[in-house]
Amino acid sequence: MKIDRRAMGLALGLALLAVAGCASGYNDLPQEPGFSPRLNRFTYIEEGKLVALAADTEAAIQREKQKFIPIGVGIANLGLDKALTLGRESFTLVDDQGKKYSLATVQEARSLAGLQIFDVKLSENFVGVLDTRFITFPDVPMVFFPVQSTEPQYSRRGIVRDRVELPLRTWAWDILYFPHPEGKLKGRKYELWLDAPELKEPIFVRFAVK
Repeated sequence: MKIDRRAMGLALGLALLAVAGCASGYNDLPQEPGFSPRLNRFTYIEEGKLVALAADTEAAIQREKQKFIPIGVGIANLGLDKALTLGRESFTLVDDQGKKYSLATVQEARSLAGLQIFDVKLSENFVGVLDTRFITFPDVPMVFFPVQSTEPQYSRRGIVRDRVELPLRTWAWDILYFPHPEGKLKGRKYELWLDAPELKEPIFVRFAVK
């Protein structure tokens, strides 16, 4: 059978364009002044030369009346030769009044009962978007808030990891829990701050819960 190499070349070119479009698709989304670029409706991202930081709010919008809110977080080490070292103290949520919130404790998050595994499932689209964006990067387990589930795909999320190291060109994600900000949750602007010993100064991503 004769192979149409021209057709094959065209197909390969279209495939590469499709992959490139997935990698930079947020450039085509309507962007909101004062907020970080979006990867999709719920996911905001800031990417520098060294680190990328993403925040996802799809699970948070369900929790207006809960004491603690879930924020999906993704981090990639883009250019740090040293491993990026993360702990519970690395993350801070800041509301539009400048009030700062540290992470909840594991025990506090457990008071949400079965909502934690629900939050993980709600965040599957967020994880898929990041996996596509960092498709050549291995992912490192990051579990500050373990979940209980008998489903095999969530097995590695059952063990807490209070210290995480991200070598160069790796990425990680987790669902982090913060105290519910004072006042109404929705319709407001927030910042998620990330600090680590390897960073000269903290970085942050600006997002909305709506």
